[in-house]
Amino acid sequence: MQSSRLQKNGRFIVLLLFAILLLLPLFLGISLSLSSSQSIAQGNLLPRHLEFSNYIKVFTNTPMASFLLHSLIVSGMVMVGQIVLSIMAAYAFVFLNFRFKKTLFILFLSTMMLPFEAQIIPNFATMRDLNLLNTYASIGLPFLASAFGTFMMKTSFEQVPIELKHLSDI
Repeated sequence: MQSSRLQKNGRFIVLLLFAILLLLPLFLGISLSLSSSQSIAQGNLLPRHLEFSNYIKVFTNTPMASFLLHSLIVSGMVMVGQIVLSIMAAYAFVFLNFRFKKTLFILFLSTMMLPFEAQIIPNFATMRDLNLLNTYASIGLPFLASAFGTFMMKTSFEQVPIELKHLSDI
């Protein structure tokens, strides 16, 4: 009884230490963003008094609102596109019967092993050939087909009883 409580407390302490370690960069970034330049130059990690003028400078000296809007548009486009395409691809891999289904799925999953750096130049060339440079589409299109999302949706669809699928055919 005592040893299991000791193990639980030990696990809790280890998890707490990992949580602190993972949150430390976030805390440090926020702390330094609220510090003055002089305070940072002196090596102080915690601000002596809060400097919100840093945030005002960022929004007045740069078009930060525009940057945030562009990020929201692109990330929203990619998110919706990945959800739609992942659901359709997973449905096909689970419920439709076609030749080489397992082979194609393995090939599709193997694209996750390609490093992003190896895809940059072919993606750029494709977007250039489609005359899509400097558009939202050129940023979002290369990321619409998500092997990970398709895999997750496929495993989810495999939990659905086949009888429920046949009800939708009626």
